[in-house]
Amino acid sequence: MKFIATGNVRKNKGVYFGLWGFLVFALFFWLSGFLYYHINFGFSYESLFKYYFSDVEFPEKISIKQVIENVHINLFINSFLVFITLSIFNIFNYKPFLKLFIIVATSVSGLLYSLSDLIVYYLENLLILKPVLFLAFQFFIGLSLFMSVYGLIKISSNPNLKLLKLNIALFSFAIIIFFLLNGVLFFGKIGFCVGCVKTYYLGSQELYTKPKTLEGLFKVFYPHLIPLAIISFTLIHLLFFTSFNKTLSLILGVSGFISSFIDNLSGILIRYISDIFSIVKLLSFFLLEISFIAGFLIVMIFSFKKEPV
Repeated sequence: MKFIATGNVRKNKGVYFGLWGFLVFALFFWLSGFLYYHINFGFSYESLFKYYFSDVEFPEKISIKQVIENVHINLFINSFLVFITLSIFNIFNYKPFLKLFIIVATSVSGLLYSLSDLIVYYLENLLILKPVLFLAFQFFIGLSLFMSVYGLIKISSNPNLKLLKLNIALFSFAIIIFFLLNGVLFFGKIGFCVGCVKTYYLGSQELYTKPKTLEGLFKVFYPHLIPLAIISFTLIHLLFFTSFNKTLSLILGVSGFISSFIDNLSGILIRYISDIFSIVKLLSFFLLEISFIAGFLIVMIFSFKKEPV
């Protein structure tokens, strides 16, 4: 965080080459986004309709659970991509109004595109919104990346702390939405009662559902480890750059780390140790949600205060 506030990137060779590494990878990701979108959705009305409604003659909507899960993943990836890219972009001495416009446009287009599956699901007559929001986001995130590359080569450093705080506030808002959707996804897949948790992991003869397999559980457990660690680290890092009480910041950050790990692990414990861990699963999930939503809400509020970030 310090280098994006001071902007002395050329004096620190480690940071300088690290920024080059990130920007190169981000540009490859940006370019790959066009192919990824084309493979999954296509740019025609027919291909979009097929994705969301299966068949023109016998239309059946894609599952709302699948839609929310897609939004959940995209929101996480795009929020961090936008936040890091705009933090780097803000280092360079572009005009404040131009910086402000690009930061807001990139953040808003990224948020709307991440939510586009959900928007289209309920506004099926506006399928055209999907490619429009995709192209808008690709344009602004691409512009941010190319201007960051040019800035790293040619432009002097002059970080704008007010715009950095705005970027942090917009990022925090997106992450709060991410965790609200996380709650909706949990409720839709599992439910908010101990019996629901037991049924989800152990199966039910009445509902004709089978117990979860170790393979299935591990496929959920493994890919969540790093994202949960990243978002926990980000929260505690941002909290300590506000003037919020340091003890409470530490409590929120640590509870985010611990509750997210227990929540992630408890499915395996329920299935293979004891169903008593259903209570642990539910409690750890609620603690996770409270910790992260409260933590990022505090970060967002303090981003608008006069204290330095």
